Amino acid sequence: NFNGDFHLYTGDLRSAERMKRKAMLLDPLAWVHPKDLGMVLSAQQRYAEAVAMDQLGAATGYQGSLNQLLRDQLSLKKYDDAQETFERACQGKDSQSRLCLKSKVNLFGGTGRIEEARAAMASLIVKFPPVTSRDYAGHVAAYAHYLDDIPAATKAMRLALEDASIGTIMTLLQTNRGAL
Repeated sequence: NFNGDFHLYTGDLRSAERMKRKAMLLDPLAWVHPKDLGMVLSAQQRYAEAVAMDQLGAATGYQGSLNQLLRDQLSLKKYDDAQETFERACQGKDSQSRLCLKSKVNLFGGTGRIEEARAAMASLIVKFPPVTSRDYAGHVAAYAHYLDDIPAATKAMRLALEDASIGTIMTLLQTNRGAL
């Protein structure tokens, strides 16, 4: 699985996919493999396949797969499915939880509700400043770029780069393809 990560983070998506599929064969019950393969497929803009992996990851109970699933559903313009995934991500959680706020940014931004997405983004940054975890700054950069808030994206990306965050790689892959 780590070999697949190396290929993903160096931009060799075909090799990353091959390694992630091999990891799934060797350890079919691990939640991390479908999540990672979904991320690789999404980076390749193969959203329907990514959705299948995201759903498999979410079925294992891994909450992070829900946000990835929501983004891939939005990329396919499956807005009703994305709404259901959003509700599932926030079900039983405080509406100001990290997962729920990230899901709001994705859902609102992906459905054209930009002001609501910006408000959710502002809450996310205030409640969970990007410096609180290594990878989080890269994700904030992706969300800020998604909302065309280039100053916030630049600030978060600089923090992520200083920390050598893996989130920066996915941010660069996602922004390069013009979508979150």
